[in-house]
Amino acid sequence: MKETRVMNFTVLPPEINSARMYAGAGRRRCWRPRPPGTAGADLQASAVSFESVASCLVTSWQGAASTAMTAAPHRIWLAERGRTAR
Repeated sequence: MKETRVMNFTVLPPEINSARMYAGAGRRRCWRPRPPGTAGADLQASAVSFESVASCLVTSWQGAASTAMTAAPHRIWLAERGRTAR
């Protein structure tokens, strides 16, 4: 019988939850390996989404707050990492 461990923070005391988190998943993998190119595509999609949100902020906000919130360097970084990962 395969044991399934589910984190239920409301049932167990904090000491048990903490010990289980630090013990980790063991030798089994948490995720399956991803096919090549998917990380790059995900980063590119994040950059496009981020740019869309930032452009909405720029049109509705004005001044230093809009400049700070657009975070253009972060968008550029996402796009560059996406291109590199492909």
